[in-house]
Amino acid sequence: MAIAFSLLATSRTTLPEDTFDRIQAIAHQFAFGDRATGEIFEFTQDEDPDAEPTPAMTVSLYPIGGEIFIALETPRSIRFDARTSASGPGFHQRAIAFVRAVAAELSLTIQSNDESSDESNYFESGSREGLERAMLDWLSAVGKAVKENMAEHADATSAISMSLDYHFPSPPAPLHTPMGPRDTSWIDTAIATPDRCIDHFPWWDEELTARTLAQTARALMWTECRWMEPETEDEAAQHAMLNDLLVRAHELDPELELPWREWLELIELNDGELELHDGLETTIRKHANAAAESAAVPVTGYRRADVVRRLYGKSITIPGSFLEYEDDESWVAHRADRFIRVSALAPADQHGNPAPLEPLAEEFAKGHAERIPENAHTLSPINDPDRRGEAFWFANDDPNDAPFILQGYLVFEGTYIFMTIGFADEANADWAESVWRSVK
Repeated sequence: MAIAFSLLATSRTTLPEDTFDRIQAIAHQFAFGDRATGEIFEFTQDEDPDAEPTPAMTVSLYPIGGEIFIALETPRSIRFDARTSASGPGFHQRAIAFVRAVAAELSLTIQSNDESSDESNYFESGSREGLERAMLDWLSAVGKAVKENMAEHADATSAISMSLDYHFPSPPAPLHTPMGPRDTSWIDTAIATPDRCIDHFPWWDEELTARTLAQTARALMWTECRWMEPETEDEAAQHAMLNDLLVRAHELDPELELPWREWLELIELNDGELELHDGLETTIRKHANAAAESAAVPVTGYRRADVVRRLYGKSITIPGSFLEYEDDESWVAHRADRFIRVSALAPADQHGNPAPLEPLAEEFAKGHAERIPENAHTLSPINDPDRRGEAFWFANDDPNDAPFILQGYLVFEGTYIFMTIGFADEANADWAESVWRSVK
C-alpha cells in the first residue's frame, strides 16, 4: 500500500548508448543534496534463464524513500517507477519533474494510456491539491490498517514507510514511522483528520522550506544516525549533512522548533569539526538545555538501542550503532573493537527443495567439532524444534585479528548460517553469545 507512479516513455529511434549517463547528469540537477546517488545493473524480467537481461538503474533524489527505478524495457522505451508516500507530495512533484526533464533530454514521449499510471493523478492533472488529498487519504487508510493489526496483535509494533531490513524494538510504541514512534491518539487522528498529521511526511511542502529541511534531518536522525563518534568518512559526511540541514533550516526560519538536544549531541560527537557560524552554538546549547528539562519529547534515534536486522531470510539482533557492509561472501557489522561476520548457504535436496533440518544439523555438527581449538569455551547448544546450533569462543593469538573470537553456526530447514564474532574484551563474551543466539 503506497502512493506510486509507473510511467512509460518511448522514443521514435533507438536510445543512445550514453542514456544512463545523461539520466544521471539530470538526476544531479534534481537531487535534494549536492549529488544524486545511483547504481546501474541488469535484471531478468522472467524466469527464463536464456532471456536477455534488461539494463536498469536506480537514482536516489532524496534520502528518505527517494529512489526511482529506471529500466530500458526495449531499445526504444524507458520505464520510471517510484513510491513516493514515504517522502511526501513535495518529493512526488520533484520526481515527476525529473521524469519530464529526462523525457525532454532524450526526446521521449511519456505515454498517457494504460502503460502509465500515477496513483495520485498528479502526472495527468498537475493538481497540487489533488496530490495532497491522495497522500492524506493514503495515510488515513494505512492508519486503519494499523488499528486492525493492533486489534489482532495487541503487543505488536506496526511500521509505516520504514525499511523492511530492520525492526526497531525501542522505543516501544504501537507504530514506528521515519518521523519517530506514534501512539494510538496520533493513529486515531491520522484516520479521522489526516490533514492534522502532515508532520508524518518529511517533504510535504512544494519547495525546500525550513520545515522540509528540519523534517528531513529528523527522519534521518531517527532511522539512520548511529549516535557515535564517526568511524568512517561516510559517517562523518552524514553528520555534516545533518548539521547543514539544521543550519539552513534555522537560517530560513529562526523561530522554527528544531531537535536541539540531538543537534548539540552531533556537535559534541564531532569535536568541533561541524561548521557553525558565530553565535549559533550558543543558541543551540540554550535550546538544548531547555529541551533536556522536558521529559515530554523522547530523544531522537531508533539506533540508540539494539535493532533486529533481517538477513538471509532470518533475523539477528545487533547494536543499533554498528556500521554495516557486504562483500562477495558475507555481511559484516562492526563498531570500534567488535565485529560480526555472517555468511549463509541454502542447501537443497535432490529434488531442489529446501534440505530438511535434521540431516543438515548432523552434517554441519561434524565439521563444527573439528574446528574447536583446545582452549575454547564451548557454549550450550541450541536444540529448538526449528533450528539447531553450536558455538565456541576462544582467546585468539593472531595479532592481526580480534583478541577474542566466537565461531558458531545455526541450521534451519534449507538454510545454514555461519557466524564469526570478534571482540577485544573478554567481558563481551556474553554479548557475543547473545548475538549468536538471537538468529531466528
